[in-house]
Amino acid sequence: MMNRNWIKIGDYVTAFKEGNYLELRVNDSVVFTNEQIFNELYYFYSEWSYLVRLFIEDNAQKFLQLYNDYVDSVGYNYFRMNDALTREYNPLNNYEMIESGADGRKISDRTFSDNNNNLRGVKESDTTDVTTGSVENDFYNNAFNSDVNSAGTHVSREVSTNNNLTVTHTKENTESETSADGKVTFTNFDEINKEYNTNERTESNKNDVEISYKVSTPDGERQTVITGNTFTEGTMHEFTRSGNIGVTTSAQMIQGELEMRKTNLMKDFVRGFILRYCTFTGFEEE
Repeated sequence: MMNRNWIKIGDYVTAFKEGNYLELRVNDSVVFTNEQIFNELYYFYSEWSYLVRLFIEDNAQKFLQLYNDYVDSVGYNYFRMNDALTREYNPLNNYEMIESGADGRKISDRTFSDNNNNLRGVKESDTTDVTTGSVENDFYNNAFNSDVNSAGTHVSREVSTNNNLTVTHTKENTESETSADGKVTFTNFDEINKEYNTNERTESNKNDVEISYKVSTPDGERQTVITGNTFTEGTMHEFTRSGNIGVTTSAQMIQGELEMRKTNLMKDFVRGFILRYCTFTGFEEE
């Protein structure tokens, strides 16, 4: 039969007063310090005992083994509870929603045409002369109707009489033309040369813009959803809404938080170790 003996905590826990043997650390976060755990064990549970197999197990190392087994079993739970107790939050803000959307625009190719109508005119039309009226020529060679030269001798004279003589010039083969834009007009030109110029240009869009928005997955992650990648341009917008949805009143939430703050997790943590591995065997008489 294996011999076992009850060893008082106060006799060997002093070996762990210094260092970090009793420290509760989870995810690089210290939940309870070595000093806190030591003081709780030494001042409140020194007379409690744990079981050790004689001649096989070292008393101090057996205590540390039991303590580490307990930490591995419940340490993470106390880390989560301590995080909930110490986390700062607004009890009135219990609602949050993120809305994501995207807008895209696609522009078709556009063609532009410019038409020019140029006119050139030449005014060189033929003309027709029309003469009306008459001319009468009279020849005089007598002393009364003749001229006198420089020597004083009478000479003959020829007299022309214009009876309403008129010459009219008439232009023929005239043309009129107005440019296509109505800005230039040629009238009474013999020739009008026309030139037509057409210029065409096309405006193209690359249409390679990708439009996407985000949705929330059941595990709380944000996933990107692509709607297309053939847009000319696009924008993405995201809104966050938060507030109180009215499920609980502020008084209820404050009361619940106050009750939670009354809990001393460190004492509960040590008490759990004592109840699992130790027993009270009474005080020794000196």
